[in-house]
Amino acid sequence: MTQDASLSPSALSQNYENYLVPALFLPWAQVLIEHANPQVGDRVLDVACGTGIVARQIARRLGEQGHVAALDLNPAMLAAAHTLAESENAVIEWREGSALDIPFADQSFDLVVCQQGVQFFPDQLQALREMHRVLEQPGRVVISVNLSLEHNPVYRVFNEIFVRHMGMPSLAAPFAFGDENKLTLLLASAGFQHIVVERLVLPANFPSVDLFIEATILGSAAVVPAFAQLNAAERSALMKNVRGEMQEVLAPYVQADQTVNFPVTVAMGRAEAE
Repeated sequence: MTQDASLSPSALSQNYENYLVPALFLPWAQVLIEHANPQVGDRVLDVACGTGIVARQIARRLGEQGHVAALDLNPAMLAAAHTLAESENAVIEWREGSALDIPFADQSFDLVVCQQGVQFFPDQLQALREMHRVLEQPGRVVISVNLSLEHNPVYRVFNEIFVRHMGMPSLAAPFAFGDENKLTLLLASAGFQHIVVERLVLPANFPSVDLFIEATILGSAAVVPAFAQLNAAERSALMKNVRGEMQEVLAPYVQADQTVNFPVTVAMGRAEAE
């Protein structure tokens, strides 16, 4: 079966930027940056940068008075990030590579940030050790991760419905990290000091119910081969079924203008390398 062009790597990265970034990752990036508080002259690394929303915001803030680098394993995401940064005149050093083997020398950065990436790493402790290695001493790290589905009821119900229709195990990888205690323990085990991990409630703002469902399903498509094999009619039917079953849980969050605004609970961790 020929793969739908809307599920190609480049299309998925563009959907991520068009739908998930404004709804989730831009407002969350602003909160993360407030916690990170980048300073004039800082050398900053954004790990698992996606389309680069955190790196682009920090580069805009620092201008020529700092250096921003960004790392991701996905070449399509990096290609989209590079194009977007050029359109914004943001100067960023882009690197393709793994968070488990960060391709920078020891003590290359003053600040490392990672927004919603750690939960996807196959060896989370190794990734945090790598972040510690590339930090100057003293240096700072700021990490955000979703808490588990029990703390995020909208996505918990969505996951249950989608899994039932697709007939496969849980697709809850973005919410598979756990709770604040796990992040605290990981940071400590990686050698960080002065660790502060907070539970925050951040906004999710989608233009409509349909766009929430489409964006969330397409966001899963990158890691679900079975979904990528659906033709357009099958995908449309899936989205219709999910929408029908999500009506009740989404109803309290639909505003008068039909936008959908609901809370997402995350852990935000800050620590220092010394």
